[in-house]
Amino acid sequence: MLFQAEYIAEWNTNCGREKKKRQINRQKNTGNVYALFLNFLFSARSGELWARLFKERGKRVLHAVSGTLSVFLYQEMFMRVRVALILSQSVLLVATVACFAQQQKPPAGQPKEGVLTADVVSAKLMPEKVFFHGQLTKVQSSNSGVVRYLDDSLVVAGLVDNPGWALGLSDKYQGYLITEVSMVLGGQTLMPGAYGFGFLDGGKFVVMDLSSWDLFTISSTSDAELKSSMPLQFVAGPDAGKYRLYKGREFVEFKRVKLLRIVKSKD
Repeated sequence: MLFQAEYIAEWNTNCGREKKKRQINRQKNTGNVYALFLNFLFSARSGELWARLFKERGKRVLHAVSGTLSVFLYQEMFMRVRVALILSQSVLLVATVACFAQQQKPPAGQPKEGVLTADVVSAKLMPEKVFFHGQLTKVQSSNSGVVRYLDDSLVVAGLVDNPGWALGLSDKYQGYLITEVSMVLGGQTLMPGAYGFGFLDGGKFVVMDLSSWDLFTISSTSDAELKSSMPLQFVAGPDAGKYRLYKGREFVEFKRVKLLRIVKSKD
């Protein structure tokens, strides 16, 4: 029994020594690994490897950063160009509208379209005497009227003195009409020129050329609601661009029209 106890004690002692030895060896090996790692980390070869690694990774990072920056700059430039285009279109639209409004508005000092007063007619526009059917006829300047358009084109009319005319002609030839524009009245087209006219019984209106030839006869209308009747006057119609020629309460309505002129070649 004593021998067995001594043997066990010696065996335990040896096991402890072996365990302690293994621990020392393990610590030595760990220190060697750490030392090898530190030597590699700070060695020249490791510096080359680290430089190569950072160089490759740096290129990738640089490309990524430059690509992101390029996309950002492209988007920024695109937004600026887009805003500039929108602003330029807005400015162009405003300028176009302003220019169109300025064209539509008559310049300062230019007379507007409409009916002129009798004093303007008698002073500047209607001659004292006009030619009709081979004779000179005196115009009643106080019973005259004028319509002036924006381009300064005129329509002038006035009653005339017709003593000594033949009975049939004196009834028809009551006034003198001068027009610088083509017009439509009662469905008939009247070209620029000088004409004689008259309001006949039965609600008729006749237009004659300077030789007293009847060009056409249309119906006239009686205006019972006219506030103040005059021997002859122009009045603006209810529709834009239309005017009425009155003799008393009888009137005919006309409107300016633009006709194409066909020019024949000499050949």
